[in-house]
This record gives sequence, structure tokens and C-alpha cells, in this order.
Amino acid sequence: MAPRAKSFALQPSLCHNLSMQTRVIQLKLRMLNRDKTHRLEIMQQAFTNAVRLHLDAAYTLPHPSVSSLHAACYRVARDRFPLPASIIQQARDKALAIYRGIQTRKREGKKTSRPRLQHALPLRIAVENLRVFPERGMARLTTPHGFLWLPLIIPSVWRVLCVLPHAVSELVRRGTDWYLMLAVKSEDVPAPNGPHFGLDLGVAHVAVLSGPDVVKF
Repeated sequence: MAPRAKSFALQPSLCHNLSMQTRVIQLKLRMLNRDKTHRLEIMQQAFTNAVRLHLDAAYTLPHPSVSSLHAACYRVARDRFPLPASIIQQARDKALAIYRGIQTRKREGKKTSRPRLQHALPLRIAVENLRVFPERGMARLTTPHGFLWLPLIIPSVWRVLCVLPHAVSELVRRGTDWYLMLAVKSEDVPAPNGPHFGLDLGVAHVAVLSGPDVVKF
């Protein structure tokens, strides 16, 4: 039998109705050499171009959906962009989310315009394309040309979180620095009685602890 996940509840007892919570951990990449930087830049630009391709197609379809965009763009995108199939699918989902967000704003009467995507988007990474090795301080990214090994700065207190099941993550560039926004899943286990506290790891703050009359950063 698999071990049960630990609860952050102050009064542990019999738990039920478990749900999965997604946390995002910001991990800075160590200084990359020129070759690795170039490969990441190519993938990021290819991902942005793939999003643009799917977004353009969405405006030509009567009712854009995952299946209709896949039928319209997948083969073209696979031939045109040096990306794994699962990252092409992430570009499709990103484009559809952008399109639906614009349509929602229009229905609400808000001023909006078609995005031009003039700047490179964060590179979304499907679960099967990323593996993190906390003990080695490395992330392994699957590319069409083999594995790309990326050195990470992982605080020791975060290593236990890095081995949790992953969700779709992102690689973000800020100036000359790169960051892995690692999304991990953990069980949310509430206690039936007593106060509840939550620990959330995010981007704006390293960690936030919240509960009855308590908010600490």
C-alpha cells in the first residue's frame, strides 16, 4: 500500500475527500553556457510561434476547440517547429486559452484587441518532457534532439517538494536569467475539526503561511 501524504492540519485525524492542490515553486537556473542558452531560446521562440499559429487558426474556425485546433494545426506545427509533440499540444492549449479569454472580455463589454504576441512567451513544459533530480540539482528537459540538462539552484528545504508529482511547468526568462516555474501536486488533507492552516509556495513570495489570525510571508 502506498504511504499517505502528510497533512499540514494542526489536529490530524481521520481524513476523507482528498483533493490535489497544485503549488508552483520558482527555481533559478545556474549560469548556462552559450549552447544551452541558445537551445532554450530556440525552443522558446518556436513555442511562441506555435501559439501564434494556433491562435490565428482559432480566428478562422466557427467554434474553436481542442479537437478542431488539433486537426487544423498539428501536422503543420510538427513539421515547422522543433518541439516535442506534447509541447506542441501545450502551445495549442495556450492559444485556445488566450482566444477564449478575449471572447469572454468581449461578451462582458470590455475593450479588447487581438494579441500580437510580439514578445517570447514562457516555454510551457508538459509533464512527460521534464524530470527534476533534486539531489543533483539538475532538471532534464526532453527535446527533439535529445536531453537538455539544466543546472538548478534548489534550496535544501524544497527538495522534498521537487519529488512530488509534477503538473505542466514553465521556463521563464528575465533578462539574462532563466527560471523554472515547477508545478507540483500534493494532497490537500483537511481535518474535520479545529483550525486549518495552509502553506503555499509561489512566485511573489517564497512561502506564505495562512490560518486563523495568521498571515506570514
